[in-house]
This record gives sequence, structure tokens and C-alpha cells, in this order.
Amino acid sequence: MSRGVAIVRPVFGYSGGDAVAVSIVSALAPHYDVELITFSDVDIGRVERFFGSDAIPSGVRIRHPWNVRLPSSFPMRQLFVHAAMRYCKRYTGDALLFSTAGEMDLGGWGIQYVHFPFLKKSQAHKIAGVSELVNRTRGPKDSLRPLYDALCKRISGLDPANIRRNITLVNSDWTGRIVQQLYGIRTRTVYPPVQGTFPSVAWEDKEPGFVCVGRVTRNKRIETAIRILAGVRQAGFEVHLHIIGPIIDPQYVEDLLAMPELGRENWVSVEGNTDRGGLEEIVASHRYGIHAKPAEHFGISVAEMVRAGCIPFVPSSGGQVEIVSGREDLLFSTEAEGISKVTRLLSSTTLENDVRRALEQTKSRFTAERFQEEIRQVVHEVMLGRGDVQKN
Repeated sequence: MSRGVAIVRPVFGYSGGDAVAVSIVSALAPHYDVELITFSDVDIGRVERFFGSDAIPSGVRIRHPWNVRLPSSFPMRQLFVHAAMRYCKRYTGDALLFSTAGEMDLGGWGIQYVHFPFLKKSQAHKIAGVSELVNRTRGPKDSLRPLYDALCKRISGLDPANIRRNITLVNSDWTGRIVQQLYGIRTRTVYPPVQGTFPSVAWEDKEPGFVCVGRVTRNKRIETAIRILAGVRQAGFEVHLHIIGPIIDPQYVEDLLAMPELGRENWVSVEGNTDRGGLEEIVASHRYGIHAKPAEHFGISVAEMVRAGCIPFVPSSGGQVEIVSGREDLLFSTEAEGISKVTRLLSSTTLENDVRRALEQTKSRFTAERFQEEIRQVVHEVMLGRGDVQKN
């Protein structure tokens, strides 16, 4: 092993971002001396249940800055991102620092993987055109936000110049354009990996229904998906919908199931948080998927649908557009357009087969093997001191 790599993940949980961090650790552990820097008290057994066996190889050290250990659900993530920056500036190990928590001031330079700009989130939302959607969910506590932000920056001693020195990886070209606009830096897109292996199910054996995958929370706008599919049913197609994912807001589920669009027929079912095997089986056994959140940074659930052989319909904004290769047949900006696009495809076997063939060719972009190979290549280039690592 030529050098070490320190993976910086200030707060470790069980989200898509954590899956990326775990995949980076797995990619590098056989080739470098790897340690994970986090404030979270990492439960290896739980990590393996969520992300697969040997997700964090036994040789990987877990370093807790100042011996602070927090539960994965601990709030105030921003504070600990800044505390991690302070720690990294005083890091004395001979390792390449690699942030998986977005842009960070690591004290000099390193690698940063940005899912969506974290330190300039409000400006990023404005560029993405979703400020209204974000602002309407704010509460009274946000009046203290300027004081909280100032405290965090004082803790880290944030220097934007150091952020610009890092090698910057992003999860989509869409995110890359926002990062470039905010920081004036070049980026390199490395699409996140889809974990697991989906069963192979012949198209004629799949159910002619839809899946909606992801956290069950209001910002996913699942009600939009339901209204679109209700319109499709009114057009004469007897589709159904499975909602799969951890239930963050139980009241939201009640609101969804009380929607008048559901009528008296039981065509929407909320599966909740199934284990990985159960999720893969349900998704692979259905022909279609739908995602309704606009300006999704990437949309790992959409990539899961593609890997499973589904045809997903998605909003015409965000990184999810890249997952379906920008096919207009699958993109919608309004509910009416969504109904039109779905009914058009369901009415044409020729169009359906054409879309299936096109999506089949994109599957390999989202495998764990492809992601890990790209990560190893980036780290190898950095170790060799190549200056063109960020060129696409």
C-alpha cells in the first residue's frame, strides 16, 4: 500500500449518501490503508444489514474525532460537518482526505464528493429553481439560522479557497453545473452505485403496475405520482402503485391514503421500509416506476428502477433526467403532461419496446463495480499527482 486514504463522513447514517461512502470504503480498502473519520457510533452489524456483508472491511479503522461518538440519528448535521473540517485541518496522519459529505475545507486539498452543495444550499436551491418548495416548509426556528451558520463557520474557520483546491466529484452533470456556478471549479461526474442484484424477470411476467421508491416524506411529492396514475386509470388503464421506503412522516401516509383520487378501489399500497431483498423483488416484478420530486440531485431510486428493468417516469429537472438519458417520452413537468406521457407509452407496444431497449443500454452506468473502478482511478490519478483528474 503506497499511502492511506481517510474517508470523511461526519455523520454516518443509512441514506443514499452513506451508501456511496460505504462503496468508496469498499473500493479503496483492498488497495490502500483506509480509515473512516466520523462522529457517529457506527454499528457494523447494522451497516452490513443495510449495505451488504463486509460493507466496511475488517481492516478499516474508524476514527472518532476527539473521541466523540453520536447516534446516527443525531440532529445538527451542519455543526458536525464544520467540526469535522476543524479536525481535518489539524489531521496529522499521512493520508489523502476524501470527503463524502459534500464540499469541505480540508485545510489544504483533497477529494470531495458532492451530492448537492451543502454549504451554499440556499443559493443552490435558487439556481435549481426550487427555492419556493424549500422555503414553504420552514418554521420559526429558521429565524435563528444566521446565528447558527455564524457559529458553525467560527468552529471550522471556513476558507472557501480551500474548497476550490479540492478535486471535486459530483453525482450528476446537473449537480456539477450548480457546483461550477457557485464555486467556479471544474467537476467530474461519477454516478452513484445501485447496490444489490435485482432478479431477472421476463417483461411478460412482470405486473403492469408501478413502483415508487424512496423515503416516504412530503418533499418526495408522492401525491403528484398518485394523481398522475389516477388520471391514467381514468383513461382506461388499470394500473396500481406500490409505495416502498422508510416512513418518515406517518401523517403523510394517512393523507395519501385519504386522497379522493384513490376512490373506493384498493390500487395503492404502502409497503413501507422493506429489507433489501424484498425491495429488489417488488421492483423487479413490475414494469413501470414513477418518481415525482423535481430537481432531484441524482435519484438513486430511479437508477434502481432502471437496473431492475422498469421503465421510470420522472420530472424534467435534476440529475434523474440523466438516468433516463433525457428521453422526452419519460419526462414530465406537470401532472397533465405526466398523464399524457404514461398513457402514450402504455398505448404503444412499439414505443414501449424502443424505450426498454434504450434503458437496457444504460444499466451498466449504475453498477457498484463501475462506480468503484472510477473511484479507484481518481484516487490513483491523485496519488500520481496528475493535474487532469477533473477533466471529463
